[in-house]
Amino acid sequence: MTQLNVVDTAKKLWSSKDEIAKNIWLAGLGAYGKSIDEANKVSDKSSILFEELVAKGTKIEESAKAKLSDKKISTEVLETRVNQVFTKISGVDGTKVDALNAKVDELTKAIADLKK
Repeated sequence: MTQLNVVDTAKKLWSSKDEIAKNIWLAGLGAYGKSIDEANKVSDKSSILFEELVAKGTKIEESAKAKLSDKKISTEVLETRVNQVFTKISGVDGTKVDALNAKVDELTKAIADLKK
């Protein structure tokens, strides 16, 4: 390669530096814009899902209210179901808690009697 070819190549590269910098800048803006678009899509999907869940919850609430108002679910059945859910969530048997509370009440009464 001659010295003239090297100089010409260097001049071409130097003159195209502005265009390369501009393209890098535009690519960065494009990436930013694309990330905004993707974030909006996710946000839109989340909003739709949330609205669907609210609608489903509303239907379930209406159904539950209807059953409760019709007295189809007795308080005993409802209490049993609440205890089952409590046991599943906490890992503590609700009936055992009730038994322990009763024992504590008995002990409290016995201590009060002893103080008299």
